[in-house]
Amino acid sequence: MINNNSRTRNASKGIAWGFLYRLFSIVLPFVTRTIMIYYLGIEYTGLGSLFTSILQVLSLAELGIGHALVFGMYKPVAEENYLKVNAYLNFCKKCYKVIGGVILVVGLLLLPFLPKLVSGNVPVDVNLYVLYLIYLFNTVISYFLYAYKTCVLTATQHTDIINQIQLVCLFGSQLFSAIFLLLFKNYYLYSICIPASTIANNLLVNRIVVSKFPEIQSEGQLEHDEIANIKEIVFGMVFQKIGSVVLSSVDSIVISAFLGLTILGKYNNYYYIVSALFGFMNVIVTSLVPSVGNSIQTQNIETNYKLFRTFSFIYAWITIWCSACLLSLYQPFMKLWVGESNMLDFRIVVLLVIYFIVWKLVDPAYIFRDAAGSWKEYKCIPLIAAAVNLISNIILVQYIGLQGIVISTIVAFGLIYIPFFSYPLFKTVFKSKSKYYTYIFDQVKYLLIAALVDTATFYVCKYIPGETVTGLVLKAGICIIVPNVILIVVFFKTKDYQKTMHFCKKRFDVKISR
Repeated sequence: MINNNSRTRNASKGIAWGFLYRLFSIVLPFVTRTIMIYYLGIEYTGLGSLFTSILQVLSLAELGIGHALVFGMYKPVAEENYLKVNAYLNFCKKCYKVIGGVILVVGLLLLPFLPKLVSGNVPVDVNLYVLYLIYLFNTVISYFLYAYKTCVLTATQHTDIINQIQLVCLFGSQLFSAIFLLLFKNYYLYSICIPASTIANNLLVNRIVVSKFPEIQSEGQLEHDEIANIKEIVFGMVFQKIGSVVLSSVDSIVISAFLGLTILGKYNNYYYIVSALFGFMNVIVTSLVPSVGNSIQTQNIETNYKLFRTFSFIYAWITIWCSACLLSLYQPFMKLWVGESNMLDFRIVVLLVIYFIVWKLVDPAYIFRDAAGSWKEYKCIPLIAAAVNLISNIILVQYIGLQGIVISTIVAFGLIYIPFFSYPLFKTVFKSKSKYYTYIFDQVKYLLIAALVDTATFYVCKYIPGETVTGLVLKAGICIIVPNVILIVVFFKTKDYQKTMHFCKKRFDVKISR
């Protein structure tokens, strides 16, 4: 049985290993990306992003089945009912084989349309079709090769093991990628490292699950009501899945189709920094969902609501601090990294900072929604946001170019996701309309405070002359101190601040006592 202490310990281990993995998943690909820019050209960075985005759209075939099955496993795992866990795992295995087959067929059908997704010329030494097939193989092989066993590690709150395996495979793939780029300047060899890493990752997951959980096998059948429940959850998640894929993947496809690979490559260099922060913060989300799910099953509404407010406050603090760093450090860093010729206008930076804030403020609602399995209540909200984003993308890109792409996503999140996405959570989990209004007020408050903190930090950093490495380090120091000092001054006397300090102190004392 998983108790409170083990929940805390597993979540802490998951977050620690997750941060370590994310750190290296930023640094190592950053090195290979830099090598690619200087040895091959910025257009090549756009190719990988385009194919990844296309295949993320194809991955809609997964429909969130993995999340639904992990949610179903929480209770039998907590009760050590391994016969039921085995049945869920067997069902997941069958589903993943079907999903892999669907992605393969649809992916092959898209081959004739590839040239229409690239505006301008493709690098002369690459074949668009060959590269696409490599990326397609990478996606498909995962579903056929033990990907379903990752559900076991997630449901048993061993996300730390998942991160350890990913870290090992990351080192290997990035090492060989860098070698191939430096010695051969060959994009094909670089691309082959991607499916090789996926295969190694899945084989290691299988070996760990077999050795650590010998009692868990993919066998047995679920009851009809359990399958019906999974279908109901998946039906509720499908709209969310569509919305998240459109918001995260369609941008790159539209940029490539209307503006070309060069602009896509420049934009992806900027987006790489934002996505790195997304990755760090997603470690918290991924690691906390199992623990929150267990808490929702065992604690009362008021206790879970207090936990939600604490997470929301911590997350808002981190988001505001990161946004201040982005606004002040983006351009100096990009100039040192890729050179002035590959930089974008400062207006794109401002828009990306706003994009980052509105995207991440929704995360605490994601955590509790996933943990509670409240997907079906969201239904049309993500679909509406996806439609708004896609239509405005295609329209605005033709009038204001790249800025229109970012503005479209900001509108989708700021005006649709923040106010409407969270409402079902308060209706079904916290059962309070007044708490929902408090939540919306808090989000508006955090946005205004972010504007204050980001602007103040930016103007303090402007007093540091030059755009050298020394200047960047000094500005980074300011970004560590100034935003947090302002946030302390703003929040010091609030109840959320006091409760969060008590929460953190309690968790710290528990760790010290061990």
